[in-house]
Amino acid sequence: MKLQRFPQLLVSLVLASLGACAGKQTPAAAVASAPVPPTEPWAWLPEDGTFVGQLVLEPFRGTPLWSLWENARKDQRALGDLIDPEKIERAVFSGVGHGQSTPSFVAALTGKFGEGSVAAAAARQNIAAEAQGLVTVYRYDQVAVAQVYPELIIACSVDKLQWLAARSSQGPGVKVNDSALYKSLAPRVAMATADFAVIAEDPSGDARAIAERQAQRYGLAVSAGDLVRGGISIDLGPMTQLGAVVETSGPQQAEALKGSAEATLAGLSSNIFVGLLGVKPLVAALHASADGNYVAVGGSVKLTDLNRALDRLAGMLGIAMSGSAVPAQ
Repeated sequence: MKLQRFPQLLVSLVLASLGACAGKQTPAAAVASAPVPPTEPWAWLPEDGTFVGQLVLEPFRGTPLWSLWENARKDQRALGDLIDPEKIERAVFSGVGHGQSTPSFVAALTGKFGEGSVAAAAARQNIAAEAQGLVTVYRYDQVAVAQVYPELIIACSVDKLQWLAARSSQGPGVKVNDSALYKSLAPRVAMATADFAVIAEDPSGDARAIAERQAQRYGLAVSAGDLVRGGISIDLGPMTQLGAVVETSGPQQAEALKGSAEATLAGLSSNIFVGLLGVKPLVAALHASADGNYVAVGGSVKLTDLNRALDRLAGMLGIAMSGSAVPAQ
């Protein structure tokens, strides 16, 4: 190589190196992916609800409680025939109660509904499709239904349609988990694993006043002002877990309510009518405890005892509960 060409070669190499470095430092801009509706049912629940719940249907088959579901299915005015109730496997829901009026709610239903099942049912009933954000909804009376995926259907009151449209493109986050109600009670009623669980609060105080009157009928010393939130849960199995939790306004109120609950349970265990109704095993299984502001009443009971008690109670009240796996004796 001639010496006079060396500076030119060196410059070329430097320029080539700089070009390579520049190429590495400025990658091509990433193409943003289009938003898609959430696949997680809980992601569809609003965070401002005064009640939140879950129901897993399969465990209730063969129990006296199943007939309550069957009776509810007979009246499908709320959803028309847009959803096949036989295919619902789980429901999670949240909303705000309005006394005797239809609540403002959103429910996410999962099951093997099949692709386009809601659209086909709507077509048979001449119900028009309506775009709401990334989903298509069909209105029936005061309820709207959208099949987001073959195994996920969202149902909501019509006042939540605007919220539903916005939620459809906001990503997979589960906002309901951040609500004060959920944080306070969901872990205490095992919301994530229970077959049935509901937690609720009552900002207006109307429901708490009713709860106070009902509790006093059973000997519970409860002041509506001391009640903040409450929840119940059932986890079915050979040994079924029953639970109820109340958040009170302070530790002192919790201890007082616990003592009242213990006295009531003791009285019920020796009550002749409790024995006649066959619910004594249920009462005997329940125990009260206090933890800070919280009072819990719960315990384990044999599923056979629970079924027998429900059948006997239904018979005393004149309610037909068919399909029980354990007949009343």
